[in-house]
Amino acid sequence: MTLTSCLRLATSKEVWIPPSRLDIKINVDAAVGSRLSAIAAIVIDWREELVFAGSMKVNTTLPLQAEAEAIRWAISLAPAMVGEFVIVETDSLSVVQLLSNLAVPLPWRIKSFCSDLRSLLSLSDNVSVI
Repeated sequence: MTLTSCLRLATSKEVWIPPSRLDIKINVDAAVGSRLSAIAAIVIDWREELVFAGSMKVNTTLPLQAEAEAIRWAISLAPAMVGEFVIVETDSLSVVQLLSNLAVPLPWRIKSFCSDLRSLLSLSDNVSVI
């Protein structure tokens, strides 16, 4: 059973789409706890083969910040990945909108964090967040 078929079984509404040939996709997510959060990243290549999987603790209980931390981690992993283009995929539409739309005001609690993340993304020509 391929990763795609496993993911299709996991959810009936959404279907995971592998990256294009020679590209890399990094799927990220966050789980928020009462004292800290955990973030995870799974890197898959165009052949649907697992390249990397990992998780780590982050010192926040803010869901938006935890999701943004996961994206930042994925962006930091991107230079080590062998691919022409790196797609960071998250389930946090809010963070994607904060990063892609400069007109959206940043929440004060994570304003500097998101500003830094926007700058990091602007320096990464071959990385996109969706």
